[in-house]
Amino acid sequence: MSAAIAELVGRAREEQRLLITVTRGNTVRLLPALICDDAQIDDIAARITRLLSPAA
Repeated sequence: MSAAIAELVGRAREEQRLLITVTRGNTVRLLPALICDDAQIDDIAARITRLLSPAA
């Protein structure tokens, strides 16, 4: 795992309270695999968007 990916995984956990792994360079997996309703998916998508957005 590259340093940049390790940093992203750590930030996801610390800043957004998400457990993720990154595979094949650009595939993000949520851990554990989740069964979610639409509102939860919207929340997860918002958290990932914040995580991947450049700092303001």
